[in-house]
Formats: sequence, structure tokens, C-alpha cells
Amino acid sequence: MKRKLAVSRLEWIFFALIIGFIALIYFATFYPDQGWGDDFAQYLHQASNLASGKDMADTGYIYSRYTPVLGPRAYPPGFPLLLAPIYSIWGLDMTAFQVYMIVLQLIALVLIYLLYRAEVTLPTALILLLMMGLSPYLISFKRDIMSDVPFMLFCIAFLVWVERVYRQQRFDRWAVLVAVILAFICYLIRTIGFVVLGALLVSDLLRRRSITRFTLFTLAGTVGL
Repeated sequence: MKRKLAVSRLEWIFFALIIGFIALIYFATFYPDQGWGDDFAQYLHQASNLASGKDMADTGYIYSRYTPVLGPRAYPPGFPLLLAPIYSIWGLDMTAFQVYMIVLQLIALVLIYLLYRAEVTLPTALILLLMMGLSPYLISFKRDIMSDVPFMLFCIAFLVWVERVYRQQRFDRWAVLVAVILAFICYLIRTIGFVVLGALLVSDLLRRRSITRFTLFTLAGTVGL
């Protein structure tokens, strides 16, 4: 028991050191700028509308049916809803938004570690966390006010929660409620987020050759919302 406690304490020390180091790199290389694409502006405009009680889609965006690949008339409300509190407090402050994105990214890394830890050994999980957190590709996301990071965060949160539910065999109403909320948030951020439900369904069929009540209630609750 003492040895197990010591290993657990050592794990969290190493985990805290790695996350702290990653956070240090992220904030040490922080520069309040933003690439002048169009997506971030529309997200911020929708967040501004939500914060001020206006129609979210009333952004003045002139939609061209001849070039629909440039973007929709309005993005789903999930990410603008996450941005709205920041806008309400700090206004159109790019520094505040980018710090917020870094915090969301660090939370996502914590969840990624939990997902790793459920599948691999402690040293491997810590090494994977370090590699993931310091990946130049992932680091580049910290300067963009885009839905990629929160979408990743909530998709992984759904996976971590489902893994925990099945590992502990706790299929009560609270387990279903949390799964439904997380799946619905994935969908609200990006409509493609419904794939987490497909993943849950396929996982049941591959692992158990049947569909559990937990999966059925999660599907029904999310689709109902």
C-alpha cells in the first residue's frame, strides 16, 4: 500500500513538472498576434453578438453561393458561447483570447494524459505527454482563435469519461447525463462532433458484440438535445 502511494505521488510530481514545463514554453513564446484569416473574426463577431444579446448570426457576412467553401453564414454556437464570457469581461482584447486558448489547450493535454494513462505504462504516458505538448504542430495552435482546441478538449473529455464509466462499470443516470452533455457540446462546437456517438456505438459492437443500455441512453439523450 505504501509503495503504491509512493508511486502515485511520484507520478503526479512528474506529471506536474511536465505540464508546468509545457505551460512555461507556451507562455514564454506567447506573442499577442493573430493571422488575418476570416474564421476567427466570424467567431469573435458571433461571440460579441451573444454577449450583447443580439442575433448570433447577424455578423454582416456576405455569403457567396458561388464560393461556399469560404465558410458558412454562421458557425455553430458552441465556440462563440465559450468566447462570449471573455468578450464580456475584456472586450476585443486579443491577448485575453489567446491566453484563454492556451489554458484550454493545457486542459486538453491533462485529459490526453488521462487517456494515455488508461492504456499504457506510466513512463510511456509521461513521454507521450511531453511529445504531444511540445509538438511544433500543436504549439502553433496556441496563437489561433479557432475551434480546433476546444473541439479536441471536449472530444477527449467524452472519451475519458466513457472509458472511466466502462472501467468502473457504473452505468447510472449521472454517467449517462455527463456523457450526453459532453457529446452535445462536441456537436455544438462543430457539427461533425456527432462522430463521438458513432465511435461509442462501434466500440460497443467491436468489444461486446452488442449495444449497452448506457450507449442507447447516451445516443437517445444527445439526439434529443
